Amino acid sequence: MPNEHENKGVLTVERFEKFAGAIQEDLRSMKSEIGGIKATMATKEDVENARGDLGTRISGAKEQLQEQINGLHYAKEIDELRGRVTKVEEKVGIQPPRYKPA
Repeated sequence: MPNEHENKGVLTVERFEKFAGAIQEDLRSMKSEIGGIKATMATKEDVENARGDLGTRISGAKEQLQEQINGLHYAKEIDELRGRVTKVEEKVGIQPPRYKPA
């Protein structure tokens, strides 16, 4: 009579059914995981909307930075003109008001 160790590699109906059941359980588990991934995954439409929104935000930020750069240019000119006006006021004898920088 063969002992238990000799039958270890033999595939019996009982072992086959256990093995098939384990495979089916793994497949169900994977199917559930894939369903969860699909539920949270972004669609092409979501990505396109995000890309468009990002492009709009970048354009707005670019415009704001350009306005600030232009403002710096004018601020420099204004400071130069204030200095000239102050010198003229001093030569004419007018007490210059205290300017508060913008």
